[in-house]
Amino acid sequence: MNYLMSRLTPPRIMAIGFAFIIIIGAVLLSLPIASANGTSLQFIDALFTATSATCVTGLVVVDTGSY
Repeated sequence: MNYLMSRLTPPRIMAIGFAFIIIIGAVLLSLPIASANGTSLQFIDALFTATSATCVTGLVVVDTGSY
């Protein structure tokens, strides 16, 4: 346990946190319940949207409001 704690530096914790948030967001966005018409979004599109939302760039593949 001590070895693991010595390997987790603050920059690594930040990177792991960002990756965790992006993956969870992509999974949630790819669920059928997340769309207006009940179809699932392709995972790569959900991953791009989740990454863009986490990094606050605002880029999207599909119109978020209507999809």
